[in-house]
Amino acid sequence: MSLLLTLVSGSVLTSFLIQVPQVQAASQQREAIALQQSSTPPRQVQPAFQTPPPANFQKSLAIKTATTALSAQTPFDGLGDLPFYTYAASRNLTDQLSMKVNVASGNLLLHQDAVNIKGTGLDLNLGDYFNSLNNELIVDAGWNWNWSFGRGIALDVSNPNAGVTLAGPSGFHAYYPADGNGEFTDAPGLNATLYHFHDASNNYVLHFHQSGLTWNFNGTYGNLFSIQDKNGNLINADYDADGYSTQAVDSQGRTVLFEKGTTNLNANQLTKITDSTGRTAIYTYVWGDLTSIQNTNGKTTSFTYDNSTDDRVATITDPLNHQTSFIYAPDGKVTKITDANNKTITFTYNTGNTVVTDQNNHSTTYYYNSNLQVTKTTNALGYSTTNTYDATNYNVTQYGDALSDLSDFQFSTDGKNNLTQVSIGDTNTGGSNPTVGPTTHFGYGGTGNNTYNPFTQTDPQGHSTNYAYDTNGNLLSAIDQQTNKGLTYTYNGNGTVATQQDANGNTTTYGYDALGNLKTITQPSPLGQTSLTVDALSRVSTLTDGNTHKTTYTYDKQDRVTDINYNSQSDVKYTYDDAGNVLTEQDSTGTTTFQYDVLNRLTQKKLPGGTLIKTTYDNVGNLTIYDDSTGDITYSYDTINRVTTVQEPDGAQTTYGYDHANHKTSIRYPNGTGMLMAFNTAGQETASQSGIFTSSTSNTFSTAYTNYQYTYQSGPNPTSLLQSVQYLDPITHSGTLTTSYSYSGNGLNFLLEASTKNASNSVVEDNKYGYDNNGNITSKQVQSTGLNESYSYNAASELITRTNGSGSTTYSYDGIGNLIGSTAGGTLSYNVLNQTTKNGSTNYTYSGTTQSERVQVNSDTFVYGGLGLTTAKTTAGTTEYVRCSCGLLNNERTPDGKKYYYLFDGLGSVVGMTNSTGQEVNAYKYDPYGNIVSQQEQSGLNNPWKYAGGYYDSSTGLTKFGIRYYDPTVGRWTQRTPVGGSLQETLKGNPYMYADNNPVNEMDPSGALPDPTEIFAGIGVGAAVGAFFGLLDGLFQRHGGWELGKDVLCGAISGGIEGGLTAALGPLFDVEALAKVAGKALAEQIVSFEPHLIESLSGGLCSVIF
Repeated sequence: MSLLLTLVSGSVLTSFLIQVPQVQAASQQREAIALQQSSTPPRQVQPAFQTPPPANFQKSLAIKTATTALSAQTPFDGLGDLPFYTYAASRNLTDQLSMKVNVASGNLLLHQDAVNIKGTGLDLNLGDYFNSLNNELIVDAGWNWNWSFGRGIALDVSNPNAGVTLAGPSGFHAYYPADGNGEFTDAPGLNATLYHFHDASNNYVLHFHQSGLTWNFNGTYGNLFSIQDKNGNLINADYDADGYSTQAVDSQGRTVLFEKGTTNLNANQLTKITDSTGRTAIYTYVWGDLTSIQNTNGKTTSFTYDNSTDDRVATITDPLNHQTSFIYAPDGKVTKITDANNKTITFTYNTGNTVVTDQNNHSTTYYYNSNLQVTKTTNALGYSTTNTYDATNYNVTQYGDALSDLSDFQFSTDGKNNLTQVSIGDTNTGGSNPTVGPTTHFGYGGTGNNTYNPFTQTDPQGHSTNYAYDTNGNLLSAIDQQTNKGLTYTYNGNGTVATQQDANGNTTTYGYDALGNLKTITQPSPLGQTSLTVDALSRVSTLTDGNTHKTTYTYDKQDRVTDINYNSQSDVKYTYDDAGNVLTEQDSTGTTTFQYDVLNRLTQKKLPGGTLIKTTYDNVGNLTIYDDSTGDITYSYDTINRVTTVQEPDGAQTTYGYDHANHKTSIRYPNGTGMLMAFNTAGQETASQSGIFTSSTSNTFSTAYTNYQYTYQSGPNPTSLLQSVQYLDPITHSGTLTTSYSYSGNGLNFLLEASTKNASNSVVEDNKYGYDNNGNITSKQVQSTGLNESYSYNAASELITRTNGSGSTTYSYDGIGNLIGSTAGGTLSYNVLNQTTKNGSTNYTYSGTTQSERVQVNSDTFVYGGLGLTTAKTTAGTTEYVRCSCGLLNNERTPDGKKYYYLFDGLGSVVGMTNSTGQEVNAYKYDPYGNIVSQQEQSGLNNPWKYAGGYYDSSTGLTKFGIRYYDPTVGRWTQRTPVGGSLQETLKGNPYMYADNNPVNEMDPSGALPDPTEIFAGIGVGAAVGAFFGLLDGLFQRHGGWELGKDVLCGAISGGIEGGLTAALGPLFDVEALAKVAGKALAEQIVSFEPHLIESLSGGLCSVIF
């Protein structure tokens, strides 16, 4: 579990599918605070383990604070990183230092990572937090800085009969009032209960409900002496006789030493951290102020202070000499931030609201309540979103966006503050009693460590799944109520997964060393075994896959991958600047170099062949110019950073329109054509039309090309699934067709049938599908062609035979599950990087470690920018693909200078292309799994973009989505999940399954993780860190090669990590709509089911490694 010794701010809904019990809090990132808001639960949950303080623990300084005294009425002080607060000006200054501002309290929060060590169950992640409103009297890491370990996590137990104050690692303080019975009432919003043991130990234990994590404190002095997960894994803290931290011992017994200063300039302050491998982080002070931090790579970040404002940080200078400065009001609230580009963000504080004005001089107003929770946000266009909270527990009960006249999302909890119900949207927005939209229910009933784990989940379609746990709270099974089939797990004593059995009874076994590091993965036959070795910091050193290919990893002292050697045959190497940005990537294709501006935004990418891609941004980070030497593409934005125009080199301009909830509702191309879209209150797309506009400003078409009307209502019941679509035939543009969909009733929501009728109610097409318990497609019938196929599989879910009226086809695979051929003809080959290098007579070459950037196909070459593929060079010349800065395809410019504009359906499939005069020249129609049913293409116009926006290879029949190849004829990937993809996907019960077998509601543009079909929902919002090069921004700039390495390594072991979530449980509902519309902060209020199951299952897998 990636527990940062900083409480985790809760797991983000990374997959937005169903959430699984918080077996281990791995995906949480800042504070170990459960995402539901809490009330006072009954005292039935006791910590599973109690550990006495270290023998040398003698005395310490009780925590004191100069901030306003807390009470039951004021349980928090507006400091730190807590999920119920709203932050603005969030930025990563380097890959280790971040900042953000609490818009209600005005507190500037800085976070600096120092040393991170992967453990078993618990990671030891050490760092520091600065709070401008803090003014702590304990200054182990400098005035207003909070050391995230040792005394940085403490209790004020000076008056326990009245209450106890908790000091959290990010600098927050929370008050636990005494309940009159020797215990305490929970602080709202933390979902954690404080216990006092009235025995000889006199200890205090803080128990986090969902994760089962406990913080153990000395009862006399309030110092933290250990952190323990629910499976007994421990991190211990030691102190000297004066109560200062001397060392931490992690869950694998490694010791990290802390040194304190002895001079007047740094007396008793943390001056040096030394881990078990000798890496050091060095702290320098002047009269109590932290003036510099030298990281483990020897690079220094320095700080100056405004002594007239209680020693608050005035400037930060990063290792590249880029400076950020701060100005404060007399009360410590930050009023102005000047970035390294000399642009400012200002904060104006009024009674009950704060106005934040960005670097483009656009203002957002945040209104907040007495608990400092934001109740309304009004953007620069005057559109408002609202949050409603309960009276005492800091729970969000309703959310309303700027479009709806009623709440878009509603949340309910039980007496223990467990999330029991989530409803999305309103099907009836009129009257005083609106009809509630699609609703998911959770049922509880456990005791002990399972009090807060859901035992049942019922989706909006009424399908239920049952969960079982062991006494520690680890998930033992997830079983569909209708079929009594599902996934089961066993664990070792330390909580690492021992075995996993899929819904067909096939078992994967995991082996570990004595410390809990993953060593082997034994998968169902015929897959080969995967073996791993780790270094002294539990980072993967070597990985040998089922094909006996050995991969070796090298890291710098900041845990960033510097070299990946594949079977002693090929290397991929990385270098970084002092802020953690990738400077070079060297692979078999040559060296790619990157340059950045002072805000760490990628400004140049030079490819091995010499092609130079340049990018320019506005003050807030919106991409304004993209130049790949074929001409500038220029972008403009509205005052809330939504892209409004795309201008081509010849001046032709496309415009985009939006509703108040940021859904893209119109696209107007310069040739007079375009699209109109509409959405319901749940964010589901209800209409998608295209054609030639009657005029440049009208919302009608003089000529219609497509008209899709989507329905999600099933009788009187709203659902989260598409029930039917009525549409104009995209090929003939005549006749009304209606396709109705039916799904499996087992909670998995697999697509069973798509039946199409004409205006006369006659069935003109019918597609039926059957599946086994593991989600493998076992049968397919197509009425129009008379096709009747059956499929068989082995224990590894590999497709073995495909049988139809023409006979049988047999498929073969290599030792890690890559498809290598069939008796129908054609073979596929792979290199040691597990990249597909040949399919029949077609050869492929890639840049980097995955298949994301395919730079050559036979003699054709391709150029990728951060928005995707932008240039293709063939013997016929150069084809350019113009994109919105959001990544959406705009038009194709062919070698002869002609332009063709794209039309889409609600799934994101290209259904039409129009020429410069607005005439449709290409049109497409697909079956549910992406086979082209019919098409009309202009002779000589090569369009590779088709089903779900993927790149279709006509020579192979495969569609490339991101990192993998998809075969629509069998509805499966050619390789297991993922190839350098996400951990969520590695745990799918079926690693070959496309879009959760629900291809009309989901898509998978990355090839790693299915997404709901919301191609136009919220697309176009300019990101503050840059809409362009989002992949590189997140992958390279923000986390450097370490995150890159994690993706690569997780992908590498994925062949052995079957298991299951979406396949076994089905989607909860379209939670991604919530995240897109309401934002991350609100999305994090929902109990995170899936990431915690994933972490439980991967506790001995990817998360053990990383």
